[in-house]
Formats: sequence, structure tokens, C-alpha cells
Amino acid sequence: MNPTYWFIQDEGRLRAGWRLLLFVVFFAVCLIAINFLAIPVLLRWGPLAAQAAVLSASALIATWGMMRWLEQRPLLAVGFVVERETAKELVLGFGGGAVLVGAITVVEWAAGAIEFQPSDPSGGSFLLFTTVVLFVAAGTEELLFRGYPFQRLVEGTGSVVAVLLSASLFGLLHAPNPHSTHLSIANTMLAGVLLSLAYLKTNALWLPIGFHFSWNWTMALAGLPVSGLELFEMPWKVVPSVERVWLHGGEYGPEGGLITSAALMLGVAFLLRRRGKYQALPPNQPPSASGKNPSQETLF
Repeated sequence: MNPTYWFIQDEGRLRAGWRLLLFVVFFAVCLIAINFLAIPVLLRWGPLAAQAAVLSASALIATWGMMRWLEQRPLLAVGFVVERETAKELVLGFGGGAVLVGAITVVEWAAGAIEFQPSDPSGGSFLLFTTVVLFVAAGTEELLFRGYPFQRLVEGTGSVVAVLLSASLFGLLHAPNPHSTHLSIANTMLAGVLLSLAYLKTNALWLPIGFHFSWNWTMALAGLPVSGLELFEMPWKVVPSVERVWLHGGEYGPEGGLITSAALMLGVAFLLRRRGKYQALPPNQPPSASGKNPSQETLF
């Protein structure tokens, strides 16, 4: 067997697995370099904003480099192309995230799992700043978990394996968050499945970014912890019941409870019923009007 078989596809491109590994290396180098050069300045914005800025810059640079040099395609082709459906996808994302979080909150309150109490309203002054940080963070996470690396996984392994691997990593990387539990990790994996489907069904990042941002923002606006993090105080605060943590997630927030599990499953079921249009495209090939996917290659 020709040794190049393990590295090069029949059409002369580097196999998807190697391109994925190169992205990881490139991203790590960018992360280290930007941390070293910019973190002293960025920390003036606060640790959460600094982390979001460093990750965002690293993800954008690494994605641009891989798209430009290995895919011979523009950065926007990773999922940021503006099309006729873009506005609809953003509205569905923003609305879907807000509606699900709103429903979760109402159900928890009606079940007596949480109650609202007055609080110091001074934290509301950080609403605009936190909104920007949450949007950057959501966009960055989607670029990393549903962008170039995920798309190379789909290209090399097929969509089912790619979704499972990406969602599992998405959940495990949230494990170090404060007050995380096995259920919160499982729910985050389930959210990863939902967000992956949102990309696969639209062939764009607008829907997953809109949903991800709206989910986190609505949760913070309601005074709930977001993945174990207290982002800011509103004129009210949510006090969870000490008895039914399995239902409402306790100090981790709704993402650690069974009500959120049910809501995410409904979201996954909704997306599974939608017709998808994902295409793993070779370099410089425009999307096909037929919507048919080219044959999958092997990862390595």
C-alpha cells in the first residue's frame, strides 16, 4: 500500500483527520501567543471578558488560516455566508433559546423548585457589557464546536459519529465549572447534540449561535446561574429549593436539572424532524442546488 494513502485522499487533499489535528495545533499556538501578548491588557475588562476575547481571537485566526491555506475557501464559508434564510435562522435561534429557557423557568417556579426574591439592582448596569461578552462567547464556542473541527469530523466519520464526539467533548469541557454534576454534564452533551443538529440542518452557524446566545442571555436575565456561573445581579434573584436539586439543578442552574433535560430533548426532536441540507464540500466547489451530499471519506 502506498504510504501516502494514510495522509492524502484520492483527489490529492490531506485527509480530514490530519486537517483537524493541524487545526488543533494551530489553535493552541494562537491561544498561547495571544495569552502571552494580550492578556495583561485584556484582564482590565475582567476575567470572563478576557477569556472570551482570547478564545475568540484564537478561534478566528486558526479557522481563517485553515480555510485559507488548506481548504482554499474564505473564512465566511465555514458557516457565516449570508443567504436568504439567514434572518429566519437567527430569529429561530434567538426565539428558540428564549422560549425554552422561559418555559423551563416557569415550570420550575410552578413546581415550587425555585422562587424569586428582591435583590440589589446594581448588577443590572452591567447588562450591556455582559450581553456583548455572552454573544462573543457563544459565537466562539459555536465556531470551535460546530465550525471547522466539527465539519472535518463530519467529512471523515459521518454526521452521527461527529455529533456524538463533538457533543461529548462539549459536555466534558464544562465539567470543571462550579457546582457541576453528572446530570449537568449529560445535559450539556445533550445541548451539544441540539446545537450540532442546528448546524447540520441549516449548513450555517447562524441558528446555533442565535440559540446558544439567547439561551445563556435569557438565563442570566432571569437571575439564574449559567452553567454554574453567576454573571451579574438583577433586581431579583432566584432561590432554588434545597430538596429537589435533581429537578432544578441547584447552584449550577437549570442546566443541571431534569426539567432542562426534557426541554433539550424536545428541541432535539424538533430539529430531527426538519429537513437538513449539510454538504461536505471540496475546495472551491459551490453548494449544489440538489442538496445531495458527496460521498464520505475516511478520517485518516
